[in-house]
Amino acid sequence: AFQTYSEIRRRFEKSYPPGDINTKAQAMVGIITADMKAFVMTSQILVAVPESLENLLLSGNIHWWGRLKHVVFDEIHQISVDDRGAVWEHLFQLLPPRCTFFALSATVGNPAMLKKWVETIRSESKVDFVPTDQRASDLEYLHFRGLSDSSPPLFPIKLSSLFTWDKLITSQIFKAPLQSPRDLMLLSRSLSSLLSRTSDAPPFVQMEDFLGPIFPVRRDDVAKFDLYLRHCLRLLAIHEQSGSQDWCRSNEAKDSLNWIAKQLGEEHRGKWLCSSSVDLPALREWWKRENRDSDLQFAA
Repeated sequence: AFQTYSEIRRRFEKSYPPGDINTKAQAMVGIITADMKAFVMTSQILVAVPESLENLLLSGNIHWWGRLKHVVFDEIHQISVDDRGAVWEHLFQLLPPRCTFFALSATVGNPAMLKKWVETIRSESKVDFVPTDQRASDLEYLHFRGLSDSSPPLFPIKLSSLFTWDKLITSQIFKAPLQSPRDLMLLSRSLSSLLSRTSDAPPFVQMEDFLGPIFPVRRDDVAKFDLYLRHCLRLLAIHEQSGSQDWCRSNEAKDSLNWIAKQLGEEHRGKWLCSSSVDLPALREWWKRENRDSDLQFAA
């Protein structure tokens, strides 16, 4: 709660007429927890823990009750926790009927059931379920190898640890988790260094050049580069395994070439079709080396 309070104070400002800030509605943000209270009755935005909000709703303060317009419930999956779930249930029942609420969570396993329950509790309100696959922060995938005195128990899971070189051709490569921006950049630079050793190697655009002068970098752009990198790896694997000029005739190769042409233009696809293969044994060894760096064995 204090982190949210501090962030709002840092990011938003508003000028108020002179007066006693403790008695007039002149504070942008306030906070109420068991350990801290500031501008509870006068702020435009109030950050509260569930227990403190419950106490406010039960206090009978008509002035504060009348000013309440919207409530954002963060981490709503806490409603299933034994020692705090009852408080969350009370909050849904105590909110004024006119009050709009938003319930946020990234880990609710049964959102349809939760929506149905909220509709039952607040029959006077229209409840909408709004799913999204966008995240505000990156997930980091780790492998737990066990406790040991000689090495850390957690190791990062990279794309190279999920697929053997042969498996890159399958559609499963596009179902693996999104890689972090850091892992994407390291992998793209490593691949670019490998391909640069051959003058007529297939073209590959590094992450910095693919994204261009974009600031701030958007998550959708990073995800698009992640997909581009997978298509390139897939084409290299097809090229390496085919060993002939007919490598581009497979359905998998056509799909990846069409995607690249759509993103980077027909000229880029043409360079792929005209390129010769790189040092083929080096490709497999490079992929195995990337896997060894992640301290995992191939999972597929």
